[in-house]
Amino acid sequence: MNIRSIGFLVFLISFIPQTSSAAIVTFNYTAVVTTAESSGDTSFLPNASAGVVAGTTVHGQFSYDTAASSTSFFINTLDYSTGSLSIVMPAATISGGSFVRVTDGNSGQDRLDVFGAPGNFSLQAGTHLTETDFQLNLIDNSSSAFNSLLLPASLDLSTFDIKSMFYREADFYSPTGLIGDAQYIAAQNDFVAQITSLSAVNAVPEPSTWAMMILGFFGIGFMTYRQRKNITPRLA
Repeated sequence: MNIRSIGFLVFLISFIPQTSSAAIVTFNYTAVVTTAESSGDTSFLPNASAGVVAGTTVHGQFSYDTAASSTSFFINTLDYSTGSLSIVMPAATISGGSFVRVTDGNSGQDRLDVFGAPGNFSLQAGTHLTETDFQLNLIDNSSSAFNSLLLPASLDLSTFDIKSMFYREADFYSPTGLIGDAQYIAAQNDFVAQITSLSAVNAVPEPSTWAMMILGFFGIGFMTYRQRKNITPRLA
């Protein structure tokens, strides 16, 4: 390929609209349940955790956009409204939008908290407010896992001292059916699990990346075709 061909190819690529790419990272995890409890009349609960006992293995996935902007700030902590969290249990699979909390404690504690479906209430039988919430927590007591409050692009499970998953279904009794009038928890199912594995999922190229690749191959093929077409056969 000559200089003119390369210049033409660069010219073509320059016309591809460049959009800011979302830096979405996704992780698969596996966890083993250490404690599981159930109390009260659970008939108003979804009972998605049915069959979960100590020793049960659950798994799932969580993701977030490392380019997301923070939504709130506490001391050494930023919250981000981004991503999703899912849990696959023997009886059901649940997932929900999440928010992620990053704490860089410097000399204290580093932690990454991923919350799934927080504050997602539904009204049952007029007076029962049921809520399902679940979260994943990675805590480093030596404060060496992070060096900023930005969402991390990679995670190493071995750098964390505490690595746990919490799941709860709760039935709040409210005589008016309003969250503000909830008086007590009538029933709940919950469990705590220890995360045993965490692995990153390979990223899928953005559409603009695919477009650049396809146009690049087309440009190379086109220029090769032109060069062959312009070759003048020599007589023996």
